[in-house]
Amino acid sequence: MDNQPTMLSRKRGNAQRVKMAVILGALISFGPLSLDMYLPGLPALAEDLNTSASLTQLSLTFCLLGLSFGQLAAGPLSDIYGRRKPILIGLVVFIISSVLCALSTSIGMLLVLRLLQGLAGATCIVGARATARDLYSGTELTKFMALLAIFHGAGPIIAPVIGGQLMYVTTWNGIFYVLAAIGVLFLVTAGMNLTETLEPSGRISGKLKNTFSIYRRLLLDRSFMGFSLAQGMITGGMFAYISGSSFVLQKIYGNGVLLGDHSEHGWGIKYTTEFHMTNDSKLFPPRPKWEEKGYLPDEYGHWLRGPWRDYQGSKNVLDREHGVVLSRDGTQALHLEQIEDVALPLYEGRMIGQFDFSEKGWVSGTGRSAVWRDIPFQEKVIEPQYLMGLNSYVEAVDKNGKPKSVRGLKPCYMDVSSATNSRTMISSGVWDVPCGNKVPLLLPRGGALPAISLQTCLNSFVFDFAMRSRLGGLTINYFIVEECPLPHQALIPQEIIAKAFSLLAANSPTLSAAKDSLGFELGHAAITEHERLRLRVIIDATMFGLCSLSLEDVAHILKDCDRPIGDLSGDSAKKLNPKGFWRLGKGTDPELRHTVLSLVAFCDLQEKGLDAFLAQNGGDGWMIPDNLRLADYGLGHDERAQQSLSVASRLGPRFYDWQLNEDLERSWQECADHAELIRRIVPLPSPDETLTIAEPSANYDTQGSQGALF
Repeated sequence: MDNQPTMLSRKRGNAQRVKMAVILGALISFGPLSLDMYLPGLPALAEDLNTSASLTQLSLTFCLLGLSFGQLAAGPLSDIYGRRKPILIGLVVFIISSVLCALSTSIGMLLVLRLLQGLAGATCIVGARATARDLYSGTELTKFMALLAIFHGAGPIIAPVIGGQLMYVTTWNGIFYVLAAIGVLFLVTAGMNLTETLEPSGRISGKLKNTFSIYRRLLLDRSFMGFSLAQGMITGGMFAYISGSSFVLQKIYGNGVLLGDHSEHGWGIKYTTEFHMTNDSKLFPPRPKWEEKGYLPDEYGHWLRGPWRDYQGSKNVLDREHGVVLSRDGTQALHLEQIEDVALPLYEGRMIGQFDFSEKGWVSGTGRSAVWRDIPFQEKVIEPQYLMGLNSYVEAVDKNGKPKSVRGLKPCYMDVSSATNSRTMISSGVWDVPCGNKVPLLLPRGGALPAISLQTCLNSFVFDFAMRSRLGGLTINYFIVEECPLPHQALIPQEIIAKAFSLLAANSPTLSAAKDSLGFELGHAAITEHERLRLRVIIDATMFGLCSLSLEDVAHILKDCDRPIGDLSGDSAKKLNPKGFWRLGKGTDPELRHTVLSLVAFCDLQEKGLDAFLAQNGGDGWMIPDNLRLADYGLGHDERAQQSLSVASRLGPRFYDWQLNEDLERSWQECADHAELIRRIVPLPSPDETLTIAEPSANYDTQGSQGALF
């Protein structure tokens, strides 16, 4: 019985603490609410007030200035006049300024009112924190401030979401009216529940002289100013990114369709995964076990079992016996009719790169301790850790009895990533081989052509920029991907699709079947560093254009990518936007970077127009310049930007001599013959059917199947 009053008082104390935390937390949230709620309405605001994006973004700056400098004055005032009165006056001013913001007729008027709104918000923030210190001390204060931190942290997350939803039903003016209504609610709540916590005896008598002398000492403290300026620069950079991103993202979304759109205007993309690395592990033993049983890799990335024989003839498919398949190294040969069994590489996420169906090859080990090697484009081969029997691949079904495998060309992506990697979306295409669950498939309707178009979009800076704004974890789930924007499929030029496939195929016969189904001829494969960079740049510049972005928008997406090498590491890098693309090529000079050259190429596209941009130089499109002066494009941050720097020669040749000497018509016939061999080794339901579910059609000896071997 003696403990009951104590327990009751404790519960009342906890309830009172939560109540005060809600009231004071709401007041502290004025900062995020003022700064972030109206962000989705910035483009519309700029249009209505007939002003530029940069001036519109100043409204964010002025509010931030009010919140910052207002706290310098609000602190001493709350010490002189108490906590409650400044808070209530601040709420009244906030309400009035919010209403006047909604009624603004010019950008100048809005900027002044936003400054006033920030000053009013600062009064509430300072008063709320000071009230907390009056009520609690020691451990209790620490616990209470932790509760307030929840409100402060949730504000920047919730405010833009609320603003975005409000833009569906109102205008930017309406958002400010909503802010005024929130201010009225807080005013009534604070007036009824907030009591004065600073007794008259604890207040400072009338003058601010002592306060300003303290400020002066702080301004002269080099350590304090150093840390303050560093934090201020980080925060300023973050808000510069946030304010500009709203304009850019709305253009990207406004000029495209969602990836998950299944209407007649969308791509009709289906998401699926094939084989789970744990649940289906019995289907794909390690590669060495297959090779111990006599399976050898062929020239297309299959592992074949049969009476391989030594071969010293021509490696060209047109100059050897019809129906003969060579081993990867070209020293062994096997006739199609003699193939006893086929095993296929199981794709894992780390195996693919952007426009690269085999970026890394397995060497040894398993799991996190596995060793992988980089596979150069000059000798592109597939080196998986696991293999799966063809029959298992074709016959595997899910719990509903539906086939697990998707046949033909498969656009896929690596789903383990981060918004702070050099690139976030890593997409490629593979031909009719099994994929693990960390390589999900995105299958557009229409076959191979839309599949390559999709990879063109997924690997662009535009898509990556939108993806980074949505990705918060380390896994790119479909619910994130489906709400990212793609250009309208019909707008993607055939020249861009051809360039994307040249990047993807990389002169390997592995994707010959896909090339054969495109329906148009291609030039030389993109193998050299020079040509691959050139094509990537053309694709990115085109994607910027298809989204109707301005040069200012593109500069925002590629912000800080033109900085010198020394600025992109150590303490200097900590000041940069963590989600920026500046990490890409940070070890090379700015004029050689994919990012910088993409901006340079986009300037050329804007000057000439898209058609002329792609048609120049005899149809090859834009060329990497021999020399480049970064300052001519508003780029660079050191004296090198003013110099004419050599570029093209430092990247090596566009093509190797053997490429220039090859007969393109003969090369096209080689592709057709390779495609025929691939389709006979791993038959599709019909030669032209891709991205569909297939029934078993191979006719190999099942006595040598995976089940019998392992």
